[in-house]
Amino acid sequence: MREGEIIVMDPIGLHARPAAQLVALANEAASAVRIRNVTTSSQWVDAKSILNILTLGAEQGHAVALEVDGLDADAVFESLVSSIEGAESDG
Repeated sequence: MREGEIIVMDPIGLHARPAAQLVALANEAASAVRIRNVTTSSQWVDAKSILNILTLGAEQGHAVALEVDGLDADAVFESLVSSIEGAESDG
């Protein structure tokens, strides 16, 4: 299992396109992927659902926690972290 906290860097947070990219990456994984908004003390949600991601209300500067459990956990965790940290909206 891999877990850790990441700061949302995208100016629009984890909404629309950044959320869709995150869900697409999570759905490619064999591992279970959960996420929560640490800043707002949200509950853990399944990161393979766009509706779950949108309910987190993760805005720029918020800390989110990721938990990836499965055989491909290391690779999946790293790709999700890169997506969250490096995502920038086209406006």
